[in-house]
Amino acid sequence: MKKNPEQIEMTQKNIQEAFGTLYAKHSIDKIIVKDICNFSGYNRSTFYQYYADVYDVLHKSENQLLNMINEFVIRFVKQADYLNALCYNITMLLTVKSRSFLFVHIT
Repeated sequence: MKKNPEQIEMTQKNIQEAFGTLYAKHSIDKIIVKDICNFSGYNRSTFYQYYADVYDVLHKSENQLLNMINEFVIRFVKQADYLNALCYNITMLLTVKSRSFLFVHIT
């Protein structure tokens, strides 16, 4: 039976969270698949559908985190570029308006 993408994502997330909890307490060489399965509530066959071993969970979790950081930085830079452009336009507008104001009051 095929699982839907949301179910697959949730299974992987639960396994990664179980791994993360164990990894916070133990070095990776002390973590075994059985521990992850017991903690996450999935059986070993489910684990092996998505991961080759404990190190695979670590690598995929790291890659996922790096991708999230990369997406955040890209969004931040785009927002900063937008804000810089907006500030520049406001500055130009205020400069033009202040010159017009000074010209009207001086003449």
